[in-house]
Amino acid sequence: MLWMDAGGSSDNSRRFIDVSAIVTNLTPGVCRALSGFHAFTGCDFAASFPRKGKSRLFELMVKDSRYVEAFSGLGRSSSVAAEVAAVIEEFVCILCGVRTLKDVNLARFHLFRKLCLSKKGPPIQKIKSSHPCCLPPCRAVLEQKLIHSFMFIRRRNNTTEAL
Repeated sequence: MLWMDAGGSSDNSRRFIDVSAIVTNLTPGVCRALSGFHAFTGCDFAASFPRKGKSRLFELMVKDSRYVEAFSGLGRSSSVAAEVAAVIEEFVCILCGVRTLKDVNLARFHLFRKLCLSKKGPPIQKIKSSHPCCLPPCRAVLEQKLIHSFMFIRRRNNTTEAL
């Protein structure tokens, strides 16, 4: 059995989590995808997606085997495969609420346009009152995030081997 000590004793939130029991409830594919998922959705070394909880992102990943496969494939080859990047880009579009698009740049434009064309108030006021963190990252930022996650996983998986 493996137990994890979580929380803090100063605010009385300390608890022990039975990791073995959690693993028995997950499929082997999801277990393989966890390190890629964790690195991409936010960890100590990578930024998270603002206003998106890890549990919501996890539920989205588990619903589709393509996402599980993409996250498990992150870091297993010598570079980020184009197929993996495309599936993760679709994942980001869906987590930002744009299910019809698979391109983050188009999803950004769609959400920004939807915000500006709503009938509530003048367009400049709507732009000022919105928060840009609610938009998905542009493709260039997404590619850098993928590379960063890839390198994190490679480093973690190959701690005994030279990169």
